[in-house]
Amino acid sequence: MIKKIIKYTDYNGQQRKETAYFNLNKLEILKLTAKLGMNIEDYTKKLAESEDMPKMLQFIEDIILMSYGEKSEDGRTFEKSKEKTAKFENSNAFAELFEQLLLNPQQTEQFASGIVGVKKGTAAPTAK
Repeated sequence: MIKKIIKYTDYNGQQRKETAYFNLNKLEILKLTAKLGMNIEDYTKKLAESEDMPKMLQFIEDIILMSYGEKSEDGRTFEKSKEKTAKFENSNAFAELFEQLLLNPQQTEQFASGIVGVKKGTAAPTAK
């Protein structure tokens, strides 16, 4: 799980600082790995090396939105819903995070590793 503190200007011109959480559970990771044909970290590295901007834009958007959710106070649940995701997607916090990841491929790799819970020196699931 990643906790991101995002600084942005809202639609009223107010400076804001918002805490957002991002995570993929084991099932979501397996589905995404199967779809990509490789683990998420390798896919992000491959995209960065290829400089395929349309694919990079789509991947960053997808990975942010599919991993966004709200953590319960007791830490037992991580709630995701179409409504919560749409609300976040329509905020300047989303636009700010998107821009940060787009402009810094290394940060995108770290984000991807963080949402799947991969620590340095451990392996992520791979598609077979």
